[in-house]
Amino acid sequence: MKKVLSIAVVALMVALVFTSCKKDPTMTDNLCYEKGWKLSALTCENPGYGPGQIKDIYAAMESLGGYELDDIMYFEADGKQYINAGDKRYDYEVEGKQGVGNWAFNDKETVLECQLNVFGAEENAPENTYYSTTKEQCDIETLDDSKMVLSHTFTIPENSTSKMIFDKPGTYTFNFTYVHAK
Repeated sequence: MKKVLSIAVVALMVALVFTSCKKDPTMTDNLCYEKGWKLSALTCENPGYGPGQIKDIYAAMESLGGYELDDIMYFEADGKQYINAGDKRYDYEVEGKQGVGNWAFNDKETVLECQLNVFGAEENAPENTYYSTTKEQCDIETLDDSKMVLSHTFTIPENSTSKMIFDKPGTYTFNFTYVHAK
């Protein structure tokens, strides 16, 4: 009986040691998901829309062909970022992963600086550049092992000559929800 009890105690101690050694994933671990991230929701808030009004940009993009909606964003542990244009591509986009620059967290890991796959290249961008070359500062609302929610705010000044879909002067807050790509 003593031998059985001793074996059971040793087995329990070994089990506790192995389960307590597992470390929690870091923010980088969560961000650098091997299969990448796919946009699943996108909304925009602007006081000009009216009190409490939020526009469903994802649905608007879907109605325009949804070209960016099957893009996959990849973040590598070495700080590199890639985007795969997916199956629905514009004529000028190439197949496969394309390097778009580097990503970084701020010191507190509450802000992610990266390129976003829904903002197209600027008019003066180098040839064969399909995505905005500007790194956006995104507040991290959620970043775990299955979901990433980012918030990005920008202002279009009164004298802007912007050709964007949101070309009226004002402050726009975009909320991006990404899920793991399959």
